[in-house]
Amino acid sequence: MAGASTKKKVLLSAYFCSPYLPSEASGAFKWMTILLKEFKVVLLTNKESEADVNRYYQGNLPENLSVLTFDDDHPLKGVKVQLHFGYFTFNRNLARYIRKDGSMLKDADLILHKNPTSFRYPTCLHLLDVPLIIGPIGGGLQVPKQLKKYFKKEPWINKLRVLDQYLLKLPVIRKAYDKAALLLITLDYLRDILPDKYQDKIRVFFDTGIDAGDGNDHDYRPGETLRILYLGKLIRFKGAELAIRAVLQCKAPVRFDIVGDGVEREFLESLSKELDHDNRIHFHGNVAYEEVEKYYAKADVFLFPSLTEASGNVLLEAMKNGLPIVTVNNGGPQYMCPDEGAVKVGISDPDQMIRELTEGIDRLADSPEKRKEMGMLNFRHCRDTYSWEVLEEKIINLVHEKAK
Repeated sequence: MAGASTKKKVLLSAYFCSPYLPSEASGAFKWMTILLKEFKVVLLTNKESEADVNRYYQGNLPENLSVLTFDDDHPLKGVKVQLHFGYFTFNRNLARYIRKDGSMLKDADLILHKNPTSFRYPTCLHLLDVPLIIGPIGGGLQVPKQLKKYFKKEPWINKLRVLDQYLLKLPVIRKAYDKAALLLITLDYLRDILPDKYQDKIRVFFDTGIDAGDGNDHDYRPGETLRILYLGKLIRFKGAELAIRAVLQCKAPVRFDIVGDGVEREFLESLSKELDHDNRIHFHGNVAYEEVEKYYAKADVFLFPSLTEASGNVLLEAMKNGLPIVTVNNGGPQYMCPDEGAVKVGISDPDQMIRELTEGIDRLADSPEKRKEMGMLNFRHCRDTYSWEVLEEKIINLVHEKAK
């Protein structure tokens, strides 16, 4: 372990950083706590994240952690769309600080721009003469041509994802990618999205870990109702409609628990009321994390037919809990789930995908032994590949490798 006076200094740019929020925020906070084990860290973030970090440490930050905040106020506050307008203000104010002074930043050994890492968000950190790592980058998946009609019901703002493929041509975004020492990508599919000129500095580096624990030993008994679980937002690309239609065509006796909420919930509940004559579908809305664990424990199969999923933390949770998975062979699920532990349906027209999902569920319903085998394999894969213990070593080695 390096002494306090010789620790390398890492700038961690994480607009979202909080132990109390999901997804990007909690992931960045975990990365920060890992970095603090060996390095000095300057966290660049917004005021809300700073408050959460201070709350976690009860106002007594580790001596090797500094937090530098930049205002992110903007005129579109209160507008609920999947675009973080405040980040653009944050990045502009950070650029002004770098150009004016930047004294706390110029002596850094490495910059890690952690989030947001969608192509939609530029970073000005290339202005510093310090090695820059961007990522792990996610997103970028486009709607498959066979599913254009299915996605017509999607809110218009989400359709703007088609512009992502052109964003790296904009100088405000391209400059940082050009200067970066390394571009981390969550999964291999992003190699086909990033321009050829960046291929030599791309590295696959999955960004989210999980505390795998000891797994969950499910009691698989033949002849009982198959309990199927979906957990996630009820939005178009997550494929909940496909899941419902597939379950309702199953020959086996099944119960389908849907945990989550979103803009499609009313439509999906109406659809289920119209088609579910055997009371198979059960909506539970958003539930507390402790309750979520109970749903995983009771489930026999995890059904997650997300269509343009960049990664999918719920897949890690399902694997951690020893569940076989039925999903779509595209994006995150294609690479995250081992083939032996999942039924992966190919992209085709919706009716064909529904038939294949149904067939996959029925095959699993017929074989408790196969479900148990797949679930145990998924747990081992999750533990050996995605546990925080594995990721921690990779993060620390990465910084030692790339710091100046």
